[in-house]
Amino acid sequence: MLLKVLAQISRVFVGVLFIISGFIKANDPLGFSYKLDEYFTVFHGVVVICFFVACHRNLCF
Repeated sequence: MLLKVLAQISRVFVGVLFIISGFIKANDPLGFSYKLDEYFTVFHGVVVICFFVACHRNLCF
């Protein structure tokens, strides 16, 4: 019983956290673009290219 309550509280907490994070990103698009630029600089866009190729294959075939 206690485990179910803790799991439900965790779900609500994570959900609220994602919603607040989305509002912050929508409210500050310039700062979000800086963070994306840093992310793509570190990974050199390899992850993004692989992701789009994988999505294209799944959607087209």
